[in-house]
Amino acid sequence: MKRLLQYFVAAALCSSSAWAGISLSATRLIVNEGRRDTSLTVRNTGGDAFLAQSWLQSGVSDDAPETLELWVTPPVVRIDPNREALVRIVPLDIAKLPKEQESVFYLNVQQVPENKADIQNKLVLAIRQRLKVFYRPSGLKGTSEDAPKQLVWRVEAATDGGYTVFLRNPSVYHVNFAGVSLLREKQSIADHDAFMLKPLESREIHIDRKINVGASIADTIRFSTINDFGAEDVQAHSLPNPSSAQ
Repeated sequence: MKRLLQYFVAAALCSSSAWAGISLSATRLIVNEGRRDTSLTVRNTGGDAFLAQSWLQSGVSDDAPETLELWVTPPVVRIDPNREALVRIVPLDIAKLPKEQESVFYLNVQQVPENKADIQNKLVLAIRQRLKVFYRPSGLKGTSEDAPKQLVWRVEAATDGGYTVFLRNPSVYHVNFAGVSLLREKQSIADHDAFMLKPLESREIHIDRKINVGASIADTIRFSTINDFGAEDVQAHSLPNPSSAQ
């Protein structure tokens, strides 16, 4: 019988910074203009050595590494058990990036077990994590901390019984939402999952109404955003004039 080596790639694209023996020191990176590099610590918390392969992308698809304005070094590094290595993001051609707003990239860090000659009939896992990298030019107006406070909201009842939320980000920073809830007299009547709003972006999102709330009209919108340190900040915005669908 032929010896079979099964190879399975599991893309662990989640918000957690630790998974199956690999641990990252951050859930996002801020690359400030003027810095030579920005570092991420990759730790091996498992019992076997592995190779950590890192690359940047401009989008969230699973396309191959791209030639971008930032560079990752080293692209591949071996990490022994209970040891760690630094992965650095280095500015390469930042003159091509916008000067008046943030830019976002996606850093992939993939754990690939070392190939061993005696591996037979085993399942070999390659675990990948992805985190956002924000390039932040100097001299931007305002701060990333204040950006969620500047959001402009409008909520309307939709014809299907849910809600249409019109949202505008007037700042030059990305706003990352962990979640959005519509409230009526402090009771949650509709929820929406995580998403990101780009600088100066306007978006329309649909939120389904919870089954047990009747025909309530939202009077408050409560939202959680993720700050530069990966922590959640919760804020609320009053909706004094909600409108119903015609």
